[in-house]
Amino acid sequence: MAITFLCSFLGLINAQECNVVYVTLGGATSGTAGTKNTPASFLYGLSLANSTDNKIHMAAGTYLVDNPINLKSDISMEGGFDATTWEKRNATSTTIYRDNSNVESMPARLVAMYGMNIYNFRLQDLTI
Repeated sequence: MAITFLCSFLGLINAQECNVVYVTLGGATSGTAGTKNTPASFLYGLSLANSTDNKIHMAAGTYLVDNPINLKSDISMEGGFDATTWEKRNATSTTIYRDNSNVESMPARLVAMYGMNIYNFRLQDLTI
């Protein structure tokens, strides 16, 4: 009985956290990804997020984007995580940097994110 309890307890320590998509710089851009062991790239991680997997944990660093990001309802994006331990860190920041390519017209503008007609979303500990 003690051995069963110990094995069950150790299994919980390494279990994948539910409803979280993990994102790092240089993460996977296709296939099975978004876990602690196989994090996704930022844009792929955003595409994987849905009403069930509704939290995106972003490792610290600067994420470069060259087109506007379309936010989704019921999604939370949170930055500042260590890419190895996935512990929250205040010492390093997570930045989403929109470069100046792909300027939109009428009027000419750069847009980092669109959030039209969405609800219940959260952006936390991110510099945009």
